[in-house]
Amino acid sequence: MRSGGWLGRDSTGTICWALPADPAYTTYAGLLTLPELTTLGTSAALTAQQTTTPMPPTSGSNYASGCPTVTGGTSKTVTLVAQ
Repeated sequence: MRSGGWLGRDSTGTICWALPADPAYTTYAGLLTLPELTTLGTSAALTAQQTTTPMPPTSGSNYASGCPTVTGGTSKTVTLVAQ
């Protein structure tokens, strides 16, 4: 499966993407968000919401136009170890 699924970084520096469930992007498995990390050793919460119907981006092509809010998801701390 190729990478993609409405990947984008919005004006607040939040990276978000809709995770596809199939290679044709006709179904989805979830929505994920992560604040951008730029300094080695810093950490942030990666948040995931399981959903088959993520909110489409307002631009129509990616979430650079703004990340949707993740509700009822799970969160795990991740640390930047390489750039």
